[in-house]
Amino acid sequence: MLNPVLIIDSGEKKHKALLSIFDKLSQKDNLFYLLSSNNYLANQFHERKWQKKPLSLGRALNSSISQSIFLCCYWYYLPKLFFQILKYKLNKKTKTIICLDFKEKVLSGLIAKVLKIKLIWIEEEKPIKKNIIKPLLWLYKFNSRSAKLISFCQDHKQGLISIDIKEKQVSLVLPGAESSAYQGNIFNEIVSVEQKSYHKKYFTVGTIVDLNTNHNLEAIFQAIKISLAVIPNLQLIVVGDGAERKSLQWLTKKMEIDNLVWFVGEQAQLKKWLVSFDIYVESEKKLCLDSLTDILKAMSAQLPVIGPLDAGLEKIIIENKTGTLIEMSDGEMLARQIIKIQQNRKLKLQLGKNGNQNVKNNFSLEKTVNLISAIINQ
Repeated sequence: MLNPVLIIDSGEKKHKALLSIFDKLSQKDNLFYLLSSNNYLANQFHERKWQKKPLSLGRALNSSISQSIFLCCYWYYLPKLFFQILKYKLNKKTKTIICLDFKEKVLSGLIAKVLKIKLIWIEEEKPIKKNIIKPLLWLYKFNSRSAKLISFCQDHKQGLISIDIKEKQVSLVLPGAESSAYQGNIFNEIVSVEQKSYHKKYFTVGTIVDLNTNHNLEAIFQAIKISLAVIPNLQLIVVGDGAERKSLQWLTKKMEIDNLVWFVGEQAQLKKWLVSFDIYVESEKKLCLDSLTDILKAMSAQLPVIGPLDAGLEKIIIENKTGTLIEMSDGEMLARQIIKIQQNRKLKLQLGKNGNQNVKNNFSLEKTVNLISAIINQ
């Protein structure tokens, strides 16, 4: 018997990693419905032939002004969301709702309690207390009493506990990747040979980044320029798109490295890019589920990974075993690590092999899906 689950998202994030998880969960007798203002998510649901309906809970809460406006409209949005959820409970027999964005989270606790619906909050990144005005932070904590929170990183979980969310309410579910997707077959070997033939004259540093978010690309550009003295055949490939793309391209010209840096935009098939990289560098300043999953995919492709220090990556990027953790804003330090790996082929291969094994042993997508499925159905 199918278990109807309502997903609510009033935000703008793409949730690519979450969509992969939902795909797997749909194979475990979960039937998903979407209530959202997120065009990307709505289009993805349409492609999967999952039912969707629009939702409007106001502007993104990215400033104290927008947060204050939302707070003034709170008692308008609360009954509005209540009756929308009630329809799903009566018409679709929905017993579980999953909230993705902050706005519906601060509304949903009381609704779930009154309607006796299981409430799950997906927390894809670490909360930053100073970015939230006090009344909304209080509402978040108050509504969390009725919710089960899912976090994907110990550092993110500690962030929730630091704002007084009870530890027993937060389930740590480690992110996962399908390492088998990078295991050799005849087709992959042909593609790999062609790509290696094309890229063999280059040592390629790669990164996947949302160019609408805070990132460390300027420091990475500095590292590329510094490394050229030792690695003249160096290039950087930036996978991702966003509002800052043009300004970053201008910056590479200003730094006189525009002939070494390639912006290739959004890519549906990441595998073909990852297998052409020699090193993967995590460039996001604020790690979320998507960036954690990209790191695991890079490790599955047997790439050494360089990531940010003090971001909760210690179990994924094990120092000098699967990669290295550094202060990513330090271009000189990053350059030293790139040069170190490029100069030592044996180290590069060993880091990649260890990383792939770490994903297989500890970060399988199947394990992630099973844990979330248990939370939904328990």
